[in-house]
Amino acid sequence: MDDMTTAYINPAVLAWAMKRRGVSPDDLATSALKAESIQAWLDAKQFPSETHAEILADKLRVPYLVLFLDSVPDIDTVDLPDLRTSESRRVSNPSIDFIDTVNDVLIRQD
Repeated sequence: MDDMTTAYINPAVLAWAMKRRGVSPDDLATSALKAESIQAWLDAKQFPSETHAEILADKLRVPYLVLFLDSVPDIDTVDLPDLRTSESRRVSNPSIDFIDTVNDVLIRQD
């Protein structure tokens, strides 16, 4: 794969993924990803290379292709009752770790 291929990611989806993880450009910055570059991607002034977009997706714990969607996805819903409550309400505001665990269990169950 050519490192210089541009990945035309959606800045709104990038902002959503960063908010979901609770991180800022400075938090994501590494030797490969500069905070200034991440901010430019958020502002749609530049686009990352495919390699940088893959690193970004990995750090944000979202599938790579989610960064290219036209709108923010609804992937944080968990259709499980919270049996700890008397009304068995639906789980609200689940953590990313919880969602990952539920998805792993469902994959194994299938």
